[in-house]
Amino acid sequence: MESPSHSLCLDMRTTNRIGINEQWIKKGCMVLKGILLAGHEGCERLAIVGLLTNTMVYLRTKYNMDIVAIIKMFNIFSGTTSLATLGGAFLADSYIGRFLTILVASFSYLIGMTLWTVTALVPSLRPPHCSDAEAKLRECISASKVQMFFVVMALIFLSIGSAGIRPCALAFGADQFEKGGKKKTQQEKSLQSFFNWYWFANCTIILLGSTVIVYLQSNVSWGLGFGVCTLLMLISIIAFIVGMPIFYYEIPQGSPFTAIAQLIVASIKKRDLSLPSDPALLYYDQASPKIPVTPRFRFLEKAAIPTEGDMKADGSVARPWNVSSIHKVEDLKVLIAILPMFSCLIGNAITGGQQSTYAVFQALTMNRHMGSSKFKVPAASMSIFSLLASIMWIPLYDRVMVPLIRRVTKQVRGITSLQRMGIGYIISSLSLLVAGFVEVKRRNVAKSHGLTDDPLAVVPISVFWLVPQFFIVGLANCFHAVGYLDFFYNEFPSNLRSTALALASCMYALGDYLTAILITLVHKTTGGHGKPSWLDSNINLGRLDYFYWLLSAMEALNVVYFFFCASRYSYREIPVPDGTSEVPEMTSMEIEM
Repeated sequence: MESPSHSLCLDMRTTNRIGINEQWIKKGCMVLKGILLAGHEGCERLAIVGLLTNTMVYLRTKYNMDIVAIIKMFNIFSGTTSLATLGGAFLADSYIGRFLTILVASFSYLIGMTLWTVTALVPSLRPPHCSDAEAKLRECISASKVQMFFVVMALIFLSIGSAGIRPCALAFGADQFEKGGKKKTQQEKSLQSFFNWYWFANCTIILLGSTVIVYLQSNVSWGLGFGVCTLLMLISIIAFIVGMPIFYYEIPQGSPFTAIAQLIVASIKKRDLSLPSDPALLYYDQASPKIPVTPRFRFLEKAAIPTEGDMKADGSVARPWNVSSIHKVEDLKVLIAILPMFSCLIGNAITGGQQSTYAVFQALTMNRHMGSSKFKVPAASMSIFSLLASIMWIPLYDRVMVPLIRRVTKQVRGITSLQRMGIGYIISSLSLLVAGFVEVKRRNVAKSHGLTDDPLAVVPISVFWLVPQFFIVGLANCFHAVGYLDFFYNEFPSNLRSTALALASCMYALGDYLTAILITLVHKTTGGHGKPSWLDSNINLGRLDYFYWLLSAMEALNVVYFFFCASRYSYREIPVPDGTSEVPEMTSMEIEM
């Protein structure tokens, strides 16, 4: 079990003896922690982004895999990875803490990247090259079982690494901020800016990975490109280990799922009891700040009714499966209330991921030269335009718009995190609508030049026609992606924050699995009897535009569902050390657009 750090950097008894000002020490520690965390997170993100961004192109060109097979494989990989984050969060919040979870996961990443690099460096681990003639006849030799074994093993280690890092990295960074005290409003502003700038840095890193590393892979050497990713991961691990003495560690508080199970069992056992008129008669954990009892899900409060034999003489719990504190009851109420918000992520995962995925294969059929120059934009690098949109928008939003909106709404965040998420979902639906119209243009150009039957032909239309849809995606992410990070971190108790982000990932996992099913259904039901499906491997024959519009309609329905759920959500009240409580944004959430 971890405990808060007691390094020389934070041990004020040591600093007082040598006459160093406490505030200077704190500021120095924050700067040093920021540098080391940025080094770890930056190198880790750059490594994984540089590896995975171009992997679909790698499997298509070097492993001769079918487009639909690649898409389904990556949806399953993404879904499994997202689902596995729940296990990583469980270990972090319950037993080993976020630091150790991140460290172990980083080594798993390193092993996976090493295996991936080996596949690029050893020719015998890949099938023979497929010529243009073989590709047109669809006679390319597929990878053997041994060759696919290395690919699958690399993905498994990458999945394990992601399972530990994804739910913990953001929470671990936010943990480094001081909590509570009289400066709570300023700390809340700092946390909001942290989430904004975390996303800004994330987009900047992805931009580098999607350009520099992808260029190395596509135009210099796949082995060199993957090798750079492996080296970056090693540097990330070193930076994290160096920061070990000065990082702040949240104390794992045992399994939250065990506490939830105990509470539910206790509430069922005491279902016939009547709630006391005075909430003070319920069991309160004396070690925690006083909190008010909220009026929702009142039946759970019966678990906090102490009966004979439930308590020890010193006031501690004797039978944890018979009684739970009101603090645990309120935590479970928050979890139940947030579940509808989690379900909204499923719809967004189904629609959002496919736009950038299929855009890679669209880009492969388009003119990727910049003007009359010989430089060719890598197909996988088109996502940089969504990143550029985020990079341009976030500083403007954080430093200009939020202060202006704050004056009108009188809220610390300007607009609430749920309002921010809702705006993002609306923009996501519009991006898919635009993507459909762009595909109509691309397909018509292919048809007018007689290239419909040639899957390898370069259609005489600039790849930069894809820029508007990516730009809109980037703007959408600035709203709903950052909004949900802010929402889940602030709404969940500290011992459930990694779990909260992992549960969100699980919703994305479910979305990925449903996407694989959706793609299979669309592929089978829209083709057959000599007619190509919407998602044919030759996208010039398919109707990708119809698929985009289907996704746009599904996202629009998700928007309606989200506003229904958000309008009924009440923000949790956060206990502060003086025994009172605060509501960070508003006591009842009503979306007013």
